[in-house]
Amino acid sequence: ESSGPPKSVSEQLSESPEERSERLSFHTERNTWESQPLTVQVAKKMFSFGAKYGCIHVKENGRRVRVLKKRLDGLETTDEVYDKVKMQGLATLCAKLFCDQAPATCQPKILACEAMILKQRPNQPVIRVEDLLDESYAKSPISLEPQTQAAQDVQEAHKFAAFQYFAYCQTGHGMLFNSASSVGGYWTDPVVFSADQSLGGSGDQGYDGIKEWEQRFTRKYSYLLVTPEDELWDL
Repeated sequence: ESSGPPKSVSEQLSESPEERSERLSFHTERNTWESQPLTVQVAKKMFSFGAKYGCIHVKENGRRVRVLKKRLDGLETTDEVYDKVKMQGLATLCAKLFCDQAPATCQPKILACEAMILKQRPNQPVIRVEDLLDESYAKSPISLEPQTQAAQDVQEAHKFAAFQYFAYCQTGHGMLFNSASSVGGYWTDPVVFSADQSLGGSGDQGYDGIKEWEQRFTRKYSYLLVTPEDELWDL
């Protein structure tokens, strides 16, 4: 039974010991990693979780509170963590280029993502860390097809399809974002297909995955493919 009101995030974190860690940020344009030592306090309990991942509050250097994303079954390898950080960085870069051309109604936001090594724990686990959102952590899948026929889901699928096609064209048909998740108005967890299977980690379906997406996209948006580029944003 509870002995009082629920503890705030700050109170929960204050009960956790400080521990040494290292934050690794990936710079997509330079294809390099940058390391920064940190002191962190990790909450003892998850505050939200889905089918695969749990979310844990973490305070960096006694100030900023962020979110650790821990795989619930413990099967995520260190290489998979790094691959997912790189894919999210790639999505961030592509979204920036996309937003430079897209109208205000079609401006995706990608959640910032880095890797964190908890250096004082057994085996020094490497876990993804993202910015903390003010909104609910209810996550929805997004892809070429809407999750439901609700207007909001249909609009989100159209926006994601535009982003997919942009990245596909920018890379000379060599890469696309096959799917992602939406949480709190941001996109996260992108799944990347690349023709030579060099960018998408273990989930990269390569050339075959891209060709299968091409067929589905063409069936759904065939009328757009014959529309002059300067008229597309008006549709």
